[in-house]
Amino acid sequence: MSTETIIKVELATSEALYKGAMAIRKQVFVKEQRIPESKEFDGNDFCAAHVVAYVQKNRRLPIGTMRIRFFSDFVKFERMAVIRNFRKTNVAEDIMQYGLKYVAEKGYRQVYGMCKQELLPRWQQCGYHEIP
Repeated sequence: MSTETIIKVELATSEALYKGAMAIRKQVFVKEQRIPESKEFDGNDFCAAHVVAYVQKNRRLPIGTMRIRFFSDFVKFERMAVIRNFRKTNVAEDIMQYGLKYVAEKGYRQVYGMCKQELLPRWQQCGYHEIP
């Protein structure tokens, strides 16, 4: 990643960004982690919001994503994925911070997240704590 790379984060409000989010998840979860596609794409994507981080070259190149599902009094951050070349950057934190601001503007005050055990320290750096 060059020092001049500008990363932007926004909601997937276009078909292109939505497809980019799904492509990232397919790359990270299905191909790298070998999660069955039927489990990764569980049908909840169409009733959720998707945050996408991307770099702008000739077109938007998605590099990270997170799904947000809304419930009556809380939201759930899940399916966070960042492509390999950007995993040691602040992309995951930028996505979470964007998500927190977005759900706060909608009036939500409780956020739950799901992550793999080894990623818990990264989530804790963003202010989350583990629920046993």
